[in-house]
This record gives sequence, structure tokens and C-alpha cells, in this order.
Amino acid sequence: MIKTTLTNQPVSLPLAYPSRLRRYFSHYSIFAETGSQHGSVDHGSGEYHLDQTSSISLIRSSIDVDYKPNFKFTIDSARGIIKSDYKTAIMVTVPPRGSPAAVDENDYTEWLTYEDTRRRIFNTPGFPKPVPKPTSELPLYEVKTTPNMGLGTFAKRDIKAGELVFAERPLSGIPADTNILRFPTPGVPSMLVKRKVLQKEAEKMIEASVDRMSPENQAALKALANIHTGDGTPQFIGLYYSNSFLVDSVYDGPEQSAADVDVASKYSFVGKNISRINHRQVIEVPPDLYFIFIVFSRSCLPNVIRHFDLEAFAFTVRATNDIKAGEQLFISYCITEVSVAERRTELAQYDFVCECRVCIDATPESDKFRGEFHDRIHEYGHKIMAHGSETDDTWPTDDELRELVQFQEKCVKEGLDDRPIYMIFLYVMANAYMKKGNTTKAEEMALAWKVQRNVFTGGH
Repeated sequence: MIKTTLTNQPVSLPLAYPSRLRRYFSHYSIFAETGSQHGSVDHGSGEYHLDQTSSISLIRSSIDVDYKPNFKFTIDSARGIIKSDYKTAIMVTVPPRGSPAAVDENDYTEWLTYEDTRRRIFNTPGFPKPVPKPTSELPLYEVKTTPNMGLGTFAKRDIKAGELVFAERPLSGIPADTNILRFPTPGVPSMLVKRKVLQKEAEKMIEASVDRMSPENQAALKALANIHTGDGTPQFIGLYYSNSFLVDSVYDGPEQSAADVDVASKYSFVGKNISRINHRQVIEVPPDLYFIFIVFSRSCLPNVIRHFDLEAFAFTVRATNDIKAGEQLFISYCITEVSVAERRTELAQYDFVCECRVCIDATPESDKFRGEFHDRIHEYGHKIMAHGSETDDTWPTDDELRELVQFQEKCVKEGLDDRPIYMIFLYVMANAYMKKGNTTKAEEMALAWKVQRNVFTGGH
């Protein structure tokens, strides 16, 4: 029997939590005062039992809340079941062990979920299929140490826009809401106390799931950067907060449009290599939103984009533009179509300041252009809808075509020419040039549109 004692030290919650959790944690502090906490893990039966009696005071506007939780759940790691009186979670290996879709013991994901969700994903047409492979037999990337970003991912050869750089199954996946078993906490007016206490319970469940990984995958997960060491956040939850990606196509509840799914119902995944790509923007484009162009952002000059291939249960990473051998691969941790001040505010939670070109060279004019970016493209999109007929020669005038060219030049300068919505603009430009009789430029824009479509639809 291994006993675990929780400390009674004051805990100040950091403001560096992901934005989706910040609404619960901002401007609060929790103090665990005199009391006793004790728990035990029986590795023979797999049972974990926590009886906690304490006085936890929530300090906000002089409001004190006494909270005495008493939780009990069991973990059967061999059968992959986590059971409580309230809800049963399961630990799922994806794909199932022995599946031909996996090439070796490291080609699996340990996923903490529920039976209804597992059944829906496993019934996806084509599931499970092997992880997609790049067309090149030679490695396209390598992971090595950077001067100021820890480990980073670099291109080993020239990579074309739209090319698959790599694909991999996540190491691990958990619900975005770390209150995994949805324990009730009657009499507690704030979600803050509930979530902080349940973090420790969620950590035990995640530990059990990690124990099912291959030794190599366990080591890869634990080797990832953790910006929450020392702030009271449990180890694995800290690793998730620092490295995970929210996947819109994996969620609890009935099948529905990704735009209608609540964030708390979605799942976060950590990858071996994808979590090594440093800041500069990952955009998640769900299959049913390809032509709505909703941007799910993570700086400001990304050169790769991720997509989650549900049939393979794997991340795919494609180049958004041509990448030269030796260049570092970058994603972004913020919405880029906003001012530099807004970007830096969003990035502050990750404890670094972006030094990309568009942040360093930002001006009030560039901030204004970024703020108008989406509206301008939608305006041009409406123009092509209104004047797209071959017999309509009222658009574009020479001045309007000149305006389109100037807008395109600014998009390239600001690094916005790889946003999903920019596909609309390429379509507009192709039609504008065609109407003006410039078939060479029209074909150039059409080809660029096809390349971007390949990027943002994951090659489908």
C-alpha cells in the first residue's frame, strides 16, 4: 500500500492558464488550511481512494466557503476502466492493440474518454486506418536544440507548400475539462474550488492512462516542456496545459457541427513531435468548416498547419508555404489577425514574448490592416458573387483591380497570405484576372488556391 499525503501549503493560482480555463482561475487564490488529507493507492487491486476533510477558504470579496469533499473511485488499469458512483470513464488504446493500422508498440494513443464517445469514434467510416506517410522516403524534419527555444523542429530538405511534413498519433488524450468524472460538489458556489480539488483526482486518472503507454512514449511525454512546474499544478495536467492541442473533431455528445460543440466537451491531445514545434500558429480547420474559414489559432508567421485525421486518429502537419532546408518549423499560439498588443496579451500566458518580424515591425497602420483583414476579404467575396457572371463586365474596373493587387501585396507583407480565409481572396483574384483577359495571372491564382485547399483540408 502506498500512502499519499497532500500538503496544506497556500496555493496561488497562476494567470498563465490557457484562455479556455482562465475564466475559472483568474483573480482567485485558494488556501488549504488546517485539516487532514490522506489517500491511498493499492497497486494490487488498482484502487485509489481519497478521503479528504479540510477547511478550504475561497478568498474573493471576503466570501469564505467551507468545502468537505469525499470522493471514491476505482482504477482497473488492466481492463481500462475508471469507475465512480457518478460516471464511468475508460482508458482506450487507439487503435486497438494488434491492429494492422499500428506499425509498432509506439504507434498507439492512450485516450481517457467515455464509452459513448469511444463507440462513435470507432464507428467512423474507414477507422482505423494507418497513419499517413510523406511521399518522400527521406526524413523531412529533425528535432534538435535551439539557442533560446529548447528543442525545435527543423526542415531537413526543401519542403513545398501543401506537402505533408509528418503525421503521428498523439501520445495521450484527455477531456479538455479535467473534471473527468464530473464529481458533484453540492454547496460550492464557485467552480474554482471544485476544479482545483479535482485536479488532483484527474491527475491520478491520467497517471493510470500514462502507465499503459510504451516506455518510449512515456519518456517522450515526460520530456516535454512544462511551464507549470512550481505553481501547484500536478505534473501531467501541467504538461497538458503546456503542450496540448484542442481537437474539434473529437468530442462528447451526439454527432454535430464542430461550431456547435462546447469547448468543455472536446478533447486535448499531446504529441511526440507536434508538441515540439515552437511558437509562430497552428490552425485547426474542422472538415465541416473548410469553407466557413473559422480560424482556431494557437505567432504570427507560421509555416505549418495541423489537421486531425479522424480515420487514422492522427495529427498531420503540412507546410503552408515553401520551406527551405534548415528552416525551423513554426506554429502559432495566438490569433494573428489582431493588433500586436492583443497578440502579446494572449501570448503572455505562455511566458514568452514573440520576436517574429511582424511583431517587431508592427505599426498602427499594420494593426489596422490586420483588424480589417477578414471584413475586406468578405467584401471582395460579395463582389465576386454579385459580378461573377461572364457577361457582367462592370467588375473589376482598373482601379478596383489595382486595389486588389495592393491588398494582396499587404497580405504577403503581413504574413496573412496563409490564412484559411485567404483562399476566398485567391478565388476572387483568379476571377478578376480572367475577366480582364489575363489568363496567365488567373491560372497562377487558381493554382495557389488549389495548393491552399490541399493545405487546409488535410490533403483530402
